[in-house]
Amino acid sequence: MALGELQSRLTGAHIAKWASSTFQSNPKDTPKPIKIRNIYCSDVKRARQTAEIIAEQLQRSSDSLLYDNV
Repeated sequence: MALGELQSRLTGAHIAKWASSTFQSNPKDTPKPIKIRNIYCSDVKRARQTAEIIAEQLQRSSDSLLYDNV
């Protein structure tokens, strides 16, 4: 496994762990789940690959990827 792929998998796992927790903006509020609806990336090949690996870690389909055609 290449270093970039390993980094992408570790980043995805870290984000997945973070997203499985809850968020509370005010101590009096009820904790709310963190929702990740989309993953944004550029249309550069390596950026797409990274986003696809992170989407796998988040158990998302590639349909949740949004590309920025800059």
